[in-house]
Amino acid sequence: MLDVYQYSTGKGISSLIINLHQDFQNKGLGTAMIETIIDWAKSKGMHRIEMSVVAEQKTTVRVYEKVGFRIEGVQSEAYCGEDGKYHDKLIMGLLL
Repeated sequence: MLDVYQYSTGKGISSLIINLHQDFQNKGLGTAMIETIIDWAKSKGMHRIEMSVVAEQKTTVRVYEKVGFRIEGVQSEAYCGEDGKYHDKLIMGLLL
C-alpha cells in the first residue's frame, strides 16, 4: 500500500506499507512489489516515499536498501513485538 499524503506540506510524499506472509518471503516477491510501487509513484510525479521497519528485521532492511531506500533515523523502542518487548524502528526514505 502506498499512502499518498493529501495535505499541502506533504505534496508528493507518500508512506509505504508492505506486508508479505512468511510463506511467500525469500522469493523476490517483496522486491518486485516495492519496485512496482516505486515505478507507479514515479509515473505520478511523486517526490518521496518513506516508511519504517523494525530494526531487527535485517533481511527486510537489506531489501529496502537494495531498491534505493536509505536509513534516515531511529525511533527508540517504538514497536512492541509479539514477544512483549519494545524494539527500535528505522525510518527509511527514498527520493524519486
